[in-house]
Amino acid sequence: MTPRIDALRAVLREDPESHEIRRMLAEALVGEGEDSAAVDEYLVLRQAGVLGDEEARAAVDLALQLERLDDARTLLGVSPESSPPETRPTNPQADNSVGLSSPERTGPVDVQGTDFIDSIFGTITFADVGGLRDVKKAVDRLVIQPLRNPDLFAKYGKHAGGGVLLYGPPGCGKTMMARAIAGEAQLPIYNLRIEDIVDPYFGVSEQRLAGAFDAARELSPCVLFIDELDAMGYARSQQNSERGRALVEILLQQLDSVGNDNTGILVLAASNEPWDIDGALLRPGRFDRTLFVPPPDQEARIAILESALADVPQQDLRLKPVADSTELCSGADLRGLIDRSLEEVLDEALTSGGEPPLRQAHLVTAVQETRPTTVTWLARARNHVDFGNVGGRWDEIKRYLKQRHVAKILRAQDQS
Repeated sequence: MTPRIDALRAVLREDPESHEIRRMLAEALVGEGEDSAAVDEYLVLRQAGVLGDEEARAAVDLALQLERLDDARTLLGVSPESSPPETRPTNPQADNSVGLSSPERTGPVDVQGTDFIDSIFGTITFADVGGLRDVKKAVDRLVIQPLRNPDLFAKYGKHAGGGVLLYGPPGCGKTMMARAIAGEAQLPIYNLRIEDIVDPYFGVSEQRLAGAFDAARELSPCVLFIDELDAMGYARSQQNSERGRALVEILLQQLDSVGNDNTGILVLAASNEPWDIDGALLRPGRFDRTLFVPPPDQEARIAILESALADVPQQDLRLKPVADSTELCSGADLRGLIDRSLEEVLDEALTSGGEPPLRQAHLVTAVQETRPTTVTWLARARNHVDFGNVGGRWDEIKRYLKQRHVAKILRAQDQS
C-alpha cells in the first residue's frame, strides 16, 4: 500500500462518515490496481446514499470484472435476490397527468432485449441545484408549466412533452438539470447512452434505438434522457458512414413518432457540441426548444463547494472569496480544486502524524492552481456565434458572451 492510501484509511478510522475522504480512497485504490478493495469502498458510499451516477457506473464495471455480481446489483440499487423481469415492464402509477412519483425500480429495464435503459439514481428538484435562476425560469416556462397545466396550454396550441436540448460546456450540470426537471415534474427518468446504442453489426444500432423509444412509450409518462446527442445525432452532411446517417434517420423517425404515439414522453438531450448536431434534429417538433446551461454562477459555485466539503474536517472556511475567484469554473473544476486542497492537508497529516483540518489557506493555494476549463469551450462557441448563428440559434450564448466578466476573461485568454 502507498503512504497516501494508508493516510486516507487512517483518517477514515477516526471519521468513518467522511464520504469525500472515502471517495478519494476508492479512486486511489483503483489507481493502484486494488479493484476489489475499491469496490468495497464504493459499496459503503452506495449504502450511505452518496454515490454519484458516474461513480456508480464505474464501480459496477469493476464489480462485473471481478465477477462480484451481487455487489454489482447492489451498486445499481437492485436487490441481489431479485431477478430481471422477463416481460416488458409498465409503470403501475402511469396516467396522463403530472404529479407522479418515480417507480420503486432502479437499474436496468428489460424491454425485449433493451436492458440498457437505466433509471438515473435518485430524484432531485430545482431546490437541489444552486444558482442558475435564469435557466430554471426558462425550464419552468418551457417544460414544467405545460406538464402542470395541460388544458391551459392546449387552448393556445401548446402541448406537454416533445424534445428539449440542454447544451453548454462540459461539467456544468446538464445531467443534473435533466434530473431536476424530472424531479420537478415528478416523472421517472431513464438514461440512454451512446455506448449502449452503437453496435458494429449492421442494423443492430437502429434496432436498439427504436427499442429504447418503445420502452419509453411503455413506461410513459416519463422522461427519456439522451446524453451526448451530438454523438448519436451527428450532422449527416459531415458523416462518411452510411450507418451513422441511418442512426440519425431512425432518431428523426422516433422523435416524429412515425407509426407510434409519443404522448407522455418528454425527451431531454444534452450536448457539449450542439453545432455538430444534424440540423433536422433542431427543427420544430423535435429539439427546437434549446436551453443554454452556462458555467455555474456565484450562487451555484458556493453551493457546489458546500456540497463537496460537507463531510470534510474543516476550520473557519469562507467560501464566498473562493467563489469570487473561480469565475467560469465548471462544477468539475471546483471539485478538482477541493481535491487539490485535500491533498495538501493529507501531505501535512503524513508529515506531522496528526489530523489537521482543511483551512482557508489550503483553498487559497488550490485556487491559485485552478484555471477554468470552460474558457476553451466558450472561445470555440464565440466562433460559432460570429460565423454560424443562422436564424439566431445561438443567441443565448451570444448574450452570455457579452456579459462584462465573461468578455474580460476571454480577452485575457486571447492575449495570453
